[in-house]
Amino acid sequence: QQQQQQQQQQPEQQVGTIRGLKGSNGFKYLLSATQFHANLHCLCTQDQLSVQWAALTVVQSSAFGMTLRRKCLITHGQGLALYASVLTLGMMVIGHDWHRRGILYSSLTVGNVAALLRMDGGWNKYLLWLVISALVVPQ
Repeated sequence: QQQQQQQQQQPEQQVGTIRGLKGSNGFKYLLSATQFHANLHCLCTQDQLSVQWAALTVVQSSAFGMTLRRKCLITHGQGLALYASVLTLGMMVIGHDWHRRGILYSSLTVGNVAALLRMDGGWNKYLLWLVISALVVPQ
């Protein structure tokens, strides 16, 4: 019985990408697309320290959630909920900054196109970010 309890507490197989997570395809697609917007915003950031703090919060909270999951202190679903929550927080900060600067719709378009090219078009991620960087990084 003790061995059975230990097996139940073991986290599912370690996953290296969002695509490997258990969850609906739509939810995983949304998580992936959000990461593209966050990366794009890092390229477009000018003078807003709040954006860097939001990005740091997302990265560190996600790492903390993975640690909690690995130690079996939270379930897979709770880990996904934490990750989705911090991505939502980050997107709220990003959206506010883009709106303030008058580039909300163009930035959302570029982020969505990047996500589609990578996830549906199979573009190499390094080529994709090289092209996007050349297009959007302030000179």
